[in-house]
Amino acid sequence: MKPVHWSQLRHMRESPATYLHHLTDPITATTAMRFGSLVHALVLGKAPRSFVVFDKPRRGNAWKDFKGSHDGLEIVTADEWERASNAADAVKTDAVCGPLLKQGVRESTIEWEVAGRTCAGTPDLNGGILVDLKVTPMLNPLKFPWHARKMGWAIQAVWYLDGLEATGETVSDAYLIAVDPKPPHLCVAYYLTERTIELGRKSWRTLFEKLLVCEKSNEWPGYAQSFVPLDLDDEEFELTIQGEAVEM
Repeated sequence: MKPVHWSQLRHMRESPATYLHHLTDPITATTAMRFGSLVHALVLGKAPRSFVVFDKPRRGNAWKDFKGSHDGLEIVTADEWERASNAADAVKTDAVCGPLLKQGVRESTIEWEVAGRTCAGTPDLNGGILVDLKVTPMLNPLKFPWHARKMGWAIQAVWYLDGLEATGETVSDAYLIAVDPKPPHLCVAYYLTERTIELGRKSWRTLFEKLLVCEKSNEWPGYAQSFVPLDLDDEEFELTIQGEAVEM
């Protein structure tokens, strides 16, 4: 049985059926996802090994030959490379975010066990500090908490945090560094509070327990296995015209 990765486990937040679907039919990377990966690789200094630039029309023999000779690499445009480089530079030179990266972030491939089940991940560790870079336009402190909750980013960070500690690493703090993909590439470093870590740990453990039950029973339900009542409040049936409620 293959190790459990967060990229798979996170789909249990939707439903076991969703998890199983993405296990056998992984998500195809979108342009935004590819751009985020490029920024991450540039920050770590690994972009030349993972990405290559092709800035011509993606058609004809030239495109086929280029793609064939760069199998296994992500192909981006010169514009994507430039914008990603600017975003990466903004993170590394930011007065708050930059120092979290100066000691040299290393991407650690780790494996650990939970309840006898092998887990794996590639967290970024910087001198005992967990640093998880996110490229998002929703980094405003008024919006980011909601967005991070929706994306499960804090749960992911704690999943890595617990994985690192299970392998013997000492982790003092965990940060989510958010950078805007658009100029001026604003950056914010969010640190995980003790309460957030506790909630994140509770969340991934709940998902993991659900996974173990599904694997043992080989049952992968969707949202519900019985009728679900639809009980709406009165306000759901109110029609408001120019600020006044109208009976329907």
